[in-house]
Amino acid sequence: MTIAIFILFYNLIFFSGRGLVRLFLKIFKLNKNNFELQISNNISLENFNALFYLFFLGNSMFILNFLFPIKNLSLIFYGITIIICIFGFKNFKINNLNFIISNLIFPSLMGISSYGIRFHYDSGAYHLGIQNWIYESKIIFGLINLDPYYSYASLNEYISAGLWSLNNYIFLHFTHLVFFVVFYSFVNEIIIQNKNLFLKNTGIFILIYSIIDNFGINGGSNGYFQVQTIGKQDTGVGIIIVIALIIFLNDVINSNYTKKGLTFLTFLSLFAFQLKITGGL
Repeated sequence: MTIAIFILFYNLIFFSGRGLVRLFLKIFKLNKNNFELQISNNISLENFNALFYLFFLGNSMFILNFLFPIKNLSLIFYGITIIICIFGFKNFKINNLNFIISNLIFPSLMGISSYGIRFHYDSGAYHLGIQNWIYESKIIFGLINLDPYYSYASLNEYISAGLWSLNNYIFLHFTHLVFFVVFYSFVNEIIIQNKNLFLKNTGIFILIYSIIDNFGINGGSNGYFQVQTIGKQDTGVGIIIVIALIIFLNDVINSNYTKKGLTFLTFLSLFAFQLKITGGL
C-alpha cells in the first residue's frame, strides 16, 4: 500500500511540475516544442518535472511564510496543485515504455525503502523542530538563539512543512525519494535513448559503480548515493550536482551551448544551493 501511495505521490508531483512548465511557456509565449522537449543533446526536460514542482513548492512556502503560517495555506495549496496537475496531464501520452519505467517501475522500487524506515537522528535534533515553527507561525527571525542547529535550515524545511497537514511523516521521506526517481529516469534516458557516447558511457559507469558499491565493503556507503532515513535529505543535493555536472561536461566536450541548457544548469545550481549551502560549489 505504501508503494502504491508513493507512485501516486510521485506522479502528482511529476504532472504538477509539467503543468508549471506548460504554464510558464504559455504565459511567456515561448515555443513549446523548441523548449519543452530537449535541454541539450537529446536530454529530455520531462525527466525533471518533479524537481520543478519541489522548487516551486519550497520557494512559494518560503515567500508566503513571511505573511502566514504554513498550516493556514496547506489546503489552498493542495487545491492549486491539483489544478496544475490536471493542466500538466493535458496532451500527455502515457502509452510508451519510458513512462512505465520512469513513473511506475522506478517509483515502485524506491518505494520499497519506506518499509521499516525510521527517523534520522538529525530529525529530532533540529529538522522537525524548525519545520514545526514554519508550520505553526509566520517567519520568526533569530530562532538560532533558541537552538544553533536551526541555522542549518534550508529549502527542504519549507518543502517538508508544506506536507505536515497530511499527518504522516512518511511523506517527508517521499520527497527524498523523488530525487532518486528523477536521477534513475535521467540515467535510463542517457543509456537507452541517447546516442551520445559520453552520456551513454557515463550512465553505464554510474550503474556499474552503484552495484559495486552496494555489494562492497560494509555493504555500500562508499561514495554512492544513500537512501537516507526520515528527516535527512542531503542526498538530493548530491544528485542535482551530479546531473548538472554530467550535462555541463557533455556541453563542454561537444562545444554545444544553448540558452535552454544554460538556463537549466542555472536552475539546478540555484536549487542545489537552496537545499544545502555547500551546493553553492
